[in-house]
Amino acid sequence: MTMMRGSAAAALSLWIVMLTGALTPAQAYCPTECKRTDPKLGYCVEYGPVGAGCTGPSGHSGPARSYGAIAYSSTSHDIGYAENYGSQAQAEARAKKECGQSDCETTVWYYNSCGALATGDDGAWGADHGDDEQRANKAALAQCTSVNGQNCKVIATYCSR
Repeated sequence: MTMMRGSAAAALSLWIVMLTGALTPAQAYCPTECKRTDPKLGYCVEYGPVGAGCTGPSGHSGPARSYGAIAYSSTSHDIGYAENYGSQAQAEARAKKECGQSDCETTVWYYNSCGALATGDDGAWGADHGDDEQRANKAALAQCTSVNGQNCKVIATYCSR
């Protein structure tokens, strides 16, 4: 009879958790909040976890969302980048602003990973992302080479985690 009460209590507890929508440990992650707002841009430029000791949705420590982007001007060869933004749009906007030219375009955006930009002597360029700097660099070089870039080399690599 005692065992039945324990099982019934466990079942009741599980039912209450399911009813209240509480997260299971596999679903739990750190909610993020804005840690720093740029007054000129008018939006958050740095996100961070609300509590200590929690993990993001992919199981790593840090903010739940971490987007980055690289922008490039093919006429001036200026580069802009953004790391650790809460959305793709915010990262792209910041990268273009940092690039500073009217023809700056987003070459790559990335999420909890790395992005790289490679250029050739002839003006060709390629950009891509990867799980780490080495993979992002290799992928960007392959993109530059695929458009017949001459002497392609990586000129920028950034990560956002």
